[in-house]
Amino acid sequence: MSEPLHSYLFDEITYPYTVPPGGLWVMGDNRTNSQDSRYFGAIPASSVTGKGVFIYWPLFDIRLL
Repeated sequence: MSEPLHSYLFDEITYPYTVPPGGLWVMGDNRTNSQDSRYFGAIPASSVTGKGVFIYWPLFDIRLL
């Protein structure tokens, strides 16, 4: 069980959280020290500028997207 997280910019994120249509929930890879959607909520999908092209983990699932 994790402790509730509080945003320093926005209202507290409450759980369960429903990602709105057109939104994305983003998580940092350093979960104990990441300012991610747990702090600021979902982001608009239109704000994403990158594109995934390759899966390398888990190793048995390596492939191009």
